[in-house]
Amino acid sequence: MRHHQVVGSGNFVSVYGGEIDSTGHLWDLVLDELGAPQSTESVSGTTEESQVSGTFGIRAHLFNAGGSASETESVTDETIETYQRRGLDDILEVNEVESFVLLIDDFHYLSPELQSDIGEAVKQASEGGLKICVALIPHRSDDLTQANPDLQGRALTLELEYWNKEDLIKIGEKGFESLKVSFPESAIEIFAKESAGSPHLMQQLCYDACGLKGITERKDTMTDISMDKNQIEDVLGWTGSSLDIDKVFDILNGEGISGKQQRDSHKFVDGTEGDVYEAILRGIADDSIQEELDQSEEGLNRSKLVEGIENQCMNSAPPLPSVTQALERMDERITETHPESAIFEWKNDTKKIQLPDPYLIFYLRWSSKLEYNPAI
Repeated sequence: MRHHQVVGSGNFVSVYGGEIDSTGHLWDLVLDELGAPQSTESVSGTTEESQVSGTFGIRAHLFNAGGSASETESVTDETIETYQRRGLDDILEVNEVESFVLLIDDFHYLSPELQSDIGEAVKQASEGGLKICVALIPHRSDDLTQANPDLQGRALTLELEYWNKEDLIKIGEKGFESLKVSFPESAIEIFAKESAGSPHLMQQLCYDACGLKGITERKDTMTDISMDKNQIEDVLGWTGSSLDIDKVFDILNGEGISGKQQRDSHKFVDGTEGDVYEAILRGIADDSIQEELDQSEEGLNRSKLVEGIENQCMNSAPPLPSVTQALERMDERITETHPESAIFEWKNDTKKIQLPDPYLIFYLRWSSKLEYNPAI
């Protein structure tokens, strides 16, 4: 991963927001990564120190019986003393001897209350000399400073963009070259475009393309591989239908929202029919692979989303109030059922949909659930 390339794997410790349930738990997770035992025991009349519990890691040699970051010394007393972890104090002492960077990944998964607590803990640790990186999805980049305004001015924001098409193409080119196979440039370009900025999706598409063509090992010599339009679509559909997003899709498609039988039906350009929820999902899929559906200064009625909905409807599209109401309900249901995720967010004040997960966009375009047929 790129963060290992920047700071080095030996100088890097990561914990994930979805795992943290308190400030104390955060420091325990860090100490686990550092290889600190849960407790240490000093035994009388011996020159050895036994570890009561815990596992050894890259810095386990830094934890002595007192919990400080120094080498173990011989003991000659006729007593037995047990020392427990001291949380942040232990971490800061290790950092003084062997400096490292702490990454708190997926900070946006934390509840607002826990974000506030962790924000205060981050401030305290930073003041103690610990280098900390907090990773969030782009449109939640101010969650940390909102959770703790005291960090305003102390935190530097670095925005990492989705991968561009050229870099995604290189994944396919280098991977296929390593296998000594040459896929058509047109296929690689389509895979890169449909990956929605995700290198993982690009890798999966290339892997599935190899599966379709029966490539299971490196060739002895460079071999040209043919792939027509139908086969490219087969790979895209295969990958899309393999994604585990069915439950999220059902919620976004109006499941559990009252009044489904009474909703107006709209005819789509492929001959099928559906309600306002399916029209919205088709409108998202119709847009040219955007993670954020902006609208013009004239409002939602001139947005890419509404244009996509109109492109998908044969006759009359759902009226704007119906679209807005449906978007609000979709956001409410996703928040209720997946409170820690950020796969779909509707911002009523800015009239924007946030779609930070490229997998959802790809799923809407290529899984069999929506039966949407993109042109490639």
